[in-house]
Amino acid sequence: MAAFSRRKPPHVVTLSRPDRMTVADVIEALDDTVSFEYRGNAEQLFRGAATSLRRGEVRRRFWVVRDRDWTRRRRDVYRGSASSAEGDLAAAIEWGAEGVICGPEYKDSPLLEGMNVFFTPSTIDFTCRLIEAQRRLIRGRRTIAVTGSAGKTTTTAMIAHCLQALDPESSIQHNDRNRNFLHWALAYQTRTHRYAHSVLEISGAALSHDWDHYAISPDVAIVTSIAEAHLAAHGDLAGVARDKSNIFKNPHLTVQQSSTLTPRTQRFSSLRRSLRVPS
Repeated sequence: MAAFSRRKPPHVVTLSRPDRMTVADVIEALDDTVSFEYRGNAEQLFRGAATSLRRGEVRRRFWVVRDRDWTRRRRDVYRGSASSAEGDLAAAIEWGAEGVICGPEYKDSPLLEGMNVFFTPSTIDFTCRLIEAQRRLIRGRRTIAVTGSAGKTTTTAMIAHCLQALDPESSIQHNDRNRNFLHWALAYQTRTHRYAHSVLEISGAALSHDWDHYAISPDVAIVTSIAEAHLAAHGDLAGVARDKSNIFKNPHLTVQQSSTLTPRTQRFSSLRRSLRVPS
């Protein structure tokens, strides 16, 4: 058993086998912007995180305990307000979770005895930083992210189908069944190192919050449409465009000084202004 705490700048290398990423690899890639302590087997394979309490999702992954930084509304939507975090944790372990990401208040919990655990003050911030660390570690894995007011699910399904048809031997990840909330976006992003292609549907909920400048950071970003939908969260059409445009944020890529957007309608004009696309 070993315990790790970040005390130095990250040592970043490119993994020759990204699908064999270990916890030790992730720890080395994390930087000083995140506070954590790891307890357990650092050579354990890291297969991604789970944020939904489903038996098939939890098995062999790190279960994320949602803390106060996940707003109350989101905690209740994702977990069910009648359920307790400790009860969910016990179920996740019973269903085969290989590790846990939780707050330091669980350090003395008997449930975690012998488990691989990341203790961190904010589990959502840690999950975001973990994804950024993985992006620094891997090459040759491509993420396509799709957002918009309508057509997201259909578009992601078509892209995944086309990619599989073009290269039947490729491993492809696709978040089907409209799993497009913030927690699904984060969970699927923690698994991109295990797939040649990840085709992810990203809702406005995952784009309208600035988790300390965290970005979805896809290699290819697609906006299907902009419409006056979900205005309770976005405010107005300009707010929809502003939030959806966050899908283009990617500090890992060079910003292109051109766009295929044609400002024929108010919707395109709103998105264009939000993106500050040159004329």
